[in-house]
This record gives sequence, C-alpha cells and structure tokens, in this order.
Amino acid sequence: MPARTYVNTAFPAYHEGRVVGLELKGEGFKGQAPESQFTRSLWLSKPPEGRPAAVLVVSESALDTLSYAQLHPGESALYASTAGTLTQNKIFELKRLLSEEHIPAVRAAFDNDTQGHHFDTRLLAGLASEQNPMKVVREHEHRLTVEITAAHPAGVQALSQHLKSYNDQTARQYAQENGEPGNPASSQTLRDELIHSNKLGAHTYQFHVPMSREALGAFNQAASQALAFEHRVELVKSQGKDWNQDLKQDQLQRVVLRELGGVDDDQYGFGQQHWDNPPIEGRGKITQLHEAQAQARSQGERLLVVELRESRDAVALLPALRENIERVGLTIHHAIKLESNVPREIATELTLRYRLDSPQLPAISDALDALRQNPQATVIEPVADAAERRQLAIAQEQQRQAGPPLVPSDSPTHDLARQTFIKAAGQLVHDLRESAANLDAARLQEVSRQLVKKPELSGLNRENVDKVLAVVDKLVNLKDSPAVQQLRQAVQVLGNPTPSTAPKHEATPQPPENRRPGPRI
Repeated sequence: MPARTYVNTAFPAYHEGRVVGLELKGEGFKGQAPESQFTRSLWLSKPPEGRPAAVLVVSESALDTLSYAQLHPGESALYASTAGTLTQNKIFELKRLLSEEHIPAVRAAFDNDTQGHHFDTRLLAGLASEQNPMKVVREHEHRLTVEITAAHPAGVQALSQHLKSYNDQTARQYAQENGEPGNPASSQTLRDELIHSNKLGAHTYQFHVPMSREALGAFNQAASQALAFEHRVELVKSQGKDWNQDLKQDQLQRVVLRELGGVDDDQYGFGQQHWDNPPIEGRGKITQLHEAQAQARSQGERLLVVELRESRDAVALLPALRENIERVGLTIHHAIKLESNVPREIATELTLRYRLDSPQLPAISDALDALRQNPQATVIEPVADAAERRQLAIAQEQQRQAGPPLVPSDSPTHDLARQTFIKAAGQLVHDLRESAANLDAARLQEVSRQLVKKPELSGLNRENVDKVLAVVDKLVNLKDSPAVQQLRQAVQVLGNPTPSTAPKHEATPQPPENRRPGPRI
C-alpha cells in the first residue's frame, strides 16, 4: 500500500496551568492522545490582548469554541473547551479561572441538543450562589432532578412561575394537537413532558425535569433569570447542532453569494433533483394531494407537509433540518420553493413520507412534534394522521419497554392479574423514582420481570412487593393512587396458587363397615 500522511490538530488540555492531555482532530477523526487526563482539564485560548477578558466562553470542543469565536469576532473573551464532558472537577477549574482572572461572566455555548442543555444545568448548579445552593441529585435516562435550598423563597417562587408558564403552554399545545383536554391527571404522555416540583423541607425544593431539549432549555433559562449565581451566567445556543455546523453554513452562504451572485441561495442542502420536481398543484399541500395520499396509504405510508421560512441574513436552517429529518427515518418526498412577500425571506415547502410500521416511529413522531414548536416551521398534517402516529408510537414504545409477552399459565384469572400488575408497576416505578425511592422502584421492576414467566407471587418476589407497599403507605401522594390500588388487587389474586400448583386433597379413607366375617376358604 502507498504511504499516507495523516495530519491531526492537537489542542492541549490544561489543569492548574499544566498540560495534562491532548484533544485531537483530523479529517474524519476526533480523539485524544493516550494517557490524557480529561476529567479535570480544559483547553484554553490565549487571553485577549491589551484588555481584560469580559467573559469566559465555554463549549464542548475546541473546534466549536474556535467556530464560535469566528462567528462572533471582536469580543473580549477567554475561550475554553470541556472536551465533550462536563464533570464537577471541570466546573471547579472554571470557577478557579473566573476568580483568578477576574472575569465577571461565563457564557455557556454547549451544543444545541439534549446533552448540551444538560451541561447547562450542571454548570448552573456548580455556579449557584450561597443564597440558593443548587445541585443535581439524580440523573435518570428520562428525567433530571435538581434540588435548590433557599432561605428566602422569592427566587424559587419566580422560578416556579416561569415553569408554570412552560407547563401551561405545553398542555395547551398537547390539547391542540390531540383534540382533547391537556389534563396531566388523565394523560401519562403529557405528564411525562411537564416539569414537576415538590417541597422537601422548610427551605428545600426539588424540580423534576424531563430529559428533553425543550424542558431542560425552559428550566435553565428560568433558573438563570430567577436565581442568584457567583458570576453572571449567559446561555447561548447555535442554530444548528453546534457552532462548527453554524460556521460551515455561514461560510457556504458567503461562497454562494460571492461566486454565484444572484442565484437563489435557498437551494443548497438538497440535491438538485428535489428542485427539478415539477410543482404539484396547490403548492404541495397535503389536503390537496389526494392521489399521492391514497397511494401512500395503500403502501402503509403517510404524507405531510412542512413549510419553513427563514431569513437570508441568518444561518440557514434547511440543511440541518434535512439532516435531522433523514436521521430519524423520515423521507423527503418532494421539495419546492414558495413565493414570499417578506423581504429577504426564504420559503421552502417539504413533503415528507414515513411508514407506519417503521421501527423508528417513536423517534419520527417526537421529531414531528418538536418541529411543530419551531416558530419558523409550519407542519400541515391531518389531525387523524397525527393522532394515529402518536398512538402507534406510544404503543411501540410501551411494547419495547414491556419486553417479552407473558408466558401463559393454566389460570386466565392469574394471567389477567399479571398483566394488571405489570402495567400498574410501570406507573408506580416512575412515581417512586420521583419520590427518591429508587431501591423500591428497582425491586418492583424485578418482580414485574419475574411475573412475565411466573404466574404467582411467592418467596422473595412476595417479600419485595410487601416491602414496596410498606414504603408506599408512608408516601401520602402515592398510597391512594389508581396504580397502587390496581397493584394491591392484582397482589391478592397472585398470592393464591394456580390450579396446577394448588395442593391436591386425597379422599379420606372411610373405616370398614362392621361386617360379620365370612367363612374361611
């Protein structure tokens, strides 16, 4: 094989002024040098020349940090990278820099995804003032629990008011999209999307935040405005996934404008074949695509339309949108330009296609619902189709979480009780985790897994259920819930043996009749 030359750019990671690692970036490659210590180190830029830094800008990678600096020239800033993670030790290092360099503000410029918003929450907790100490006490796959202690409740009250506005808006949107009241008490799906809170003591509060970009973003913005911090904290987000993606789109716009002049710059991001499609009558609205809609339905597919409107003077959203759409499993069936009466506006219409039996349907449904929240996008989808995909996505997700089907027994009554137990346990596990009863939630999950194969509650499984119910009896908000009542009813049935395992009673032998002995033969 011919020799090849690989060129990587190395970004040194510092801890207390000493190089302890190298963040590596090359063409199609990113990594780190062997024996690098990234748990407490940061990559740092040079300080601004001739003037003190007014802000410390922190992002997830050195390349993102440089991209941010190029997109925001002229700022008097010191730039830092966390190399993809944000540990407590890195936060200590950031606080040391802020104090020693006398920098009054920190600007969190993490990625515009769930993890980036999660890092914002960690940073806010690490920089919270002694007036309202804040810490992340639990990080679950689907929910983040933040604890705040405040002797004076004004800040927490303001935070709660912001979050109430977010919850109200989420409930209204849910009601509008589903054609039913946005009542968290009757909808598990809606309840999982809301931010919940409870008071643990006289001055201690907990906030349970769904692990989603929207909920984390709402909580972080509210906390940064309502609470006190050791330094001024600013939260900024790229329009695409990260600042390097924004920089690429910005450079592409400049090249198109410089090289092609008057050619429409709203075509990039798609292959030319999309734009060569003849316009469909009615500009492609789903309500007028009767023939295409009928054909798609006959193939188990659905069509919908998305209109995207963006400014020519801002970083383009279209390429990032296309990438996200295709990643979750949607197909771009048709794309056309729309006429716009707004100066400097780019209007694009996309006809999207997806299969109802797609294993990615939950991700597809979440992506479409998230797109509805984008003020620059309009989703045109029949109400029946939206309700159908949500129901199927929920069913698919529940089936995935439920695991294998029950192994049937010889008792239909027990099998029905097992199904009731597993369903109620799923809700109760969620509620126990919110109440910090993680051990009991794990016990209940294990019993549910055992009941998939076993038709009875006995031995250790029964002991674990009794322990869980003893804890539930002490939780005022849980002990009378419908899930607990259903669980207790199922336990009463499952505590009895099935017909195949019940002890069989033999007939009691009767004493011999008092007969006169006959003659001996």
